[in-house]
Amino acid sequence: MANTINYNSEEVAEARSIITQSVSILESDILTALSSSFTALTELDLFSDGISKLQSQVETLISDHNTFAGSLSAHDNDLSTFEGTQATAVNQYINSYSGEAPYYEGESTPTTEVEISHTEEGTKISDKELQEIVESLPYESKIQALKNIMNAKGLDLTSLLTDEDNSNILSCLLKRMLTNSTAEINSTPTEYEKNIQETLLESIANEDEDAFAKLGENTFLQGMPYLKEVASDNNIDLSSLILDDKYSGILVESIKKMYSGDSETMLTSTELSGVKNYIDTIASSNNISVDELLSNKNNIDLIKGGNKK
Repeated sequence: MANTINYNSEEVAEARSIITQSVSILESDILTALSSSFTALTELDLFSDGISKLQSQVETLISDHNTFAGSLSAHDNDLSTFEGTQATAVNQYINSYSGEAPYYEGESTPTTEVEISHTEEGTKISDKELQEIVESLPYESKIQALKNIMNAKGLDLTSLLTDEDNSNILSCLLKRMLTNSTAEINSTPTEYEKNIQETLLESIANEDEDAFAKLGENTFLQGMPYLKEVASDNNIDLSSLILDDKYSGILVESIKKMYSGDSETMLTSTELSGVKNYIDTIASSNNISVDELLSNKNNIDLIKGGNKK
């Protein structure tokens, strides 16, 4: 995302290794040579103070290299400690809901009236903080969070991930998982909540695994590898293809091709089956044929609406 710095400990370690090698060369090859190889010429006063200046400059370089390497090490340790602490806290909160009992209690209700059983009140989390947490969550923690959402009666994972109008509900559910039990659903989605939905969707798409097959959830999102290719061909982000209404025609046509098997070279039989089963269910629940469902881009709301449970 814009204004984001990607940090990689392996790259830092590689940089430190290069610096260490440079220090070794400076010490064992250059400084040693300056101290010994020119001794005779120095004693004959054939050099003025050139050698001593070179030695001093090399020693300064060595010192600077060591200081930089030390700073890199300290910075890496600080970030690793912070990341570990953050990940541990977030995973603890998310995995605390991973048992058989869903964190949602009560009868099936419309998504605008979602109620989740209260947990002990914790620190409130802003939309900005939540977006940063979602970005940093490990893949398995994202899967666990999605499992928790699936356990909420009356809620559909597809609609929460693909319909911007539900981004406020998705954001609220995630906040409540992170002990912010007093979080309330905003009447209309904020830009940050839309970004959270987009971030979660993109992060799942960047994984090689079929997250939805792993979750046992039929959805058109199981065609993610093909949808990513379609997005690339149209010079747009995957999240834009799925979330932005102006690309509804392209999205419906892509789903139609997946359903008919035109994209089978890019998708596994499990992914194709998941897409077809989902579309069959949506068509049936809306009392229309698959052909009718996939022949009009205005039906994208039905497709994104999910399987009503």
